Amino acid sequence: MKIGLFDLGLGGISIVKNLKKKFNHHYIFACNSLKELPYNDDNLLIVSKKSIEFLIAKECSVIVIACFTISSNIGEKIKNLYPNIKFILNLIDNKFNKYNKQYLILTTNGGMHSNLIKNLNAKNIHIVCTPKLAKIIEEDKLNAINYLRMIITQKYDYIILGCSHYYFIKKEIAKAFSAKVITYEKQIANELKTEKQEKLQLEVYNLDNNLNFNKFIKEVI
Repeated sequence: MKIGLFDLGLGGISIVKNLKKKFNHHYIFACNSLKELPYNDDNLLIVSKKSIEFLIAKECSVIVIACFTISSNIGEKIKNLYPNIKFILNLIDNKFNKYNKQYLILTTNGGMHSNLIKNLNAKNIHIVCTPKLAKIIEEDKLNAINYLRMIITQKYDYIILGCSHYYFIKKEIAKAFSAKVITYEKQIANELKTEKQEKLQLEVYNLDNNLNFNKFIKEVI
């Protein structure tokens, strides 16, 4: 069974790492980006289709959209375009809310535009855009918490990570802000439970010539 994964940037590697610990599959991860294209759904779809068709050519029958921005904005549209492929989306479960707790959702510019985020309008749910965090994590994870300290200025019971990049520092976030951190790696893994397991293999491809790619992959795989 070949399981494809793709992301804008390198954050999806965090999901690959988690899946490798749980299931023996042949994982193929493709990294891509918008480069200089302006952010909108049309350009997200252009980049997504390039990654998806690359993974289909690699004979992947299941594809994980590791990117929260793509999953939350155009995930359902992608499913309709490729009905013969099983897609697994990286989405925030909107059933998490306990009304006596305070929640902080950290997400990207793209995530902020999604209907999923816009519809989370309870008084105890606070949403903060952290546009520089993904790049900081790729370049120097040690500086990521310092960046967040300038943004997170009050106490929260739970911090929800709305970007796969942020999963790399989930333990550091929990410790620095004394909060329980919610990610959706387990939710993604649950959708692969019934797939037949074989020999564990991993292939990683850089579709956009990211300069940090090789160094980053060596650090996290």
